[in-house]
Amino acid sequence: STFQGNTSDREGGAIYISGTDVNVDLSASQFISNSTQNSGGAVYLSGTATTFTVDDVFFQSNQAKSGGAIFAVPATLERVTRDTAITGGNLLVVHLSLNRFGDRLVL
Repeated sequence: STFQGNTSDREGGAIYISGTDVNVDLSASQFISNSTQNSGGAVYLSGTATTFTVDDVFFQSNQAKSGGAIFAVPATLERVTRDTAITGGNLLVVHLSLNRFGDRLVL
């Protein structure tokens, strides 16, 4: 899937997820030129006992005050694998537990 040119006045330019015991698998996707006025230019994730897996995802030119590509608080970033690239924006993750990086992560 491609998420391109989305905007938000709050959090999560393309995707906003909040809850308890949330498991998010993000794969084979592109996030290009998404923006928000606050946090998470492409993806905003918050909640308790939340896991977030990123696999073969491309982030380019996403913009936010905090976390141009991804803003996650609190969350467990379960896996970042297989040619995930984040370019032209910043990755900001707060209160995060990282379990595993896989094949290739390009920042």
